[in-house]
Amino acid sequence: MYDLWNDNGKCPPELMQQVQIQLTIPADFNRDFVVDIVDLAQFCANWLATECVEPNDCGRTDLIDDGTVNGLDFAEFAKYWLWP
Repeated sequence: MYDLWNDNGKCPPELMQQVQIQLTIPADFNRDFVVDIVDLAQFCANWLATECVEPNDCGRTDLIDDGTVNGLDFAEFAKYWLWP
């Protein structure tokens, strides 16, 4: 392998493929990559909100997509609390 590299001008590595992924945390409402007191405040502001039809209707706090921000959503929120 060395001889093949050396005999062909010691070419630099070439990018053959590039992949971009977006990391999201469902309970990170302000998208700062940590679920903290700011996210909890937004969650509480939407507590018991109903008719969360679109994903952003209740500030994305309807984590289980059942149309209401309630204890089931809080259980989901708690899974991500202070998630690194």
